[in-house]
Amino acid sequence: MKKLLFLCLCSFALANPIIIAEKAGFKDAPENSLIALKLALKNKADMIHISVQLSKDKKLVLYHYKDLSVLSDKKGKISEFDLKELKKIPLHTKEKIYNSDNLRILSLDEVLKKFPENSFIIEPILNDSNEKEMAKILYESVQKDLERIRIYSKNDKLLLSLNENVPKFAPYSKTFDKFLKAKICRTCETEEAPKTFYAFDFEKEVKILDEENEKSFKLTWDEEAVMCFKQNEGEIFLFNADSTEAYEKAKNLNIDAIFTSKPSLFKDN
Repeated sequence: MKKLLFLCLCSFALANPIIIAEKAGFKDAPENSLIALKLALKNKADMIHISVQLSKDKKLVLYHYKDLSVLSDKKGKISEFDLKELKKIPLHTKEKIYNSDNLRILSLDEVLKKFPENSFIIEPILNDSNEKEMAKILYESVQKDLERIRIYSKNDKLLLSLNENVPKFAPYSKTFDKFLKAKICRTCETEEAPKTFYAFDFEKEVKILDEENEKSFKLTWDEEAVMCFKQNEGEIFLFNADSTEAYEKAKNLNIDAIFTSKPSLFKDN
């Protein structure tokens, strides 16, 4: 699969949404594993989303959760082990068909080297590290691959700490605010920067206090909201699109890309 350059996405109209394998497609194979990465590409995912955090020796490794016990028999934080120790820890899987050698914790460096023609959305998980430390190490790791990566995070401070040359999504709080205004207030703010990339939820549950009662409801994307985000050549990437119905809705709304935990659902699209 050829490298998909982020900088070129908004220069042409896409007939279908780009398929992004969330955590390398964690419902098709063990998340963030070599098996999942290979299977996601076999299932024709256009991009791979991976989550990374820092080991004890300050290496970026693919692991989403704070504690190792979530996906292994080992207990403790990722930050309590160095890379060599982490690579020896087998990851859990209920399936017996996988070779255990392919169920080890990977480093970001080895993934970028092993898949030089593929594009990645990287989500840094802070846990015990701080924003500036993560931003510095992340830049050092991806500076040679800036044309094929983009950084996603709900931590606005982390995004703002990144080197200005690192491709990234708009701050989550800014995206959330823009979405609420478009959906509830039916107002749309003009972006200062053209070609902004937004990552948000396919559906968003919102809670509002009405006098003494709390009301909860879901907001979904419609044509007006999409037009608001795209008014200045913005790109919309949506999480949790895990059904063919969601895919068709995204396609009809001209959504640019969807994150899915199960790329196999869309391999024939």
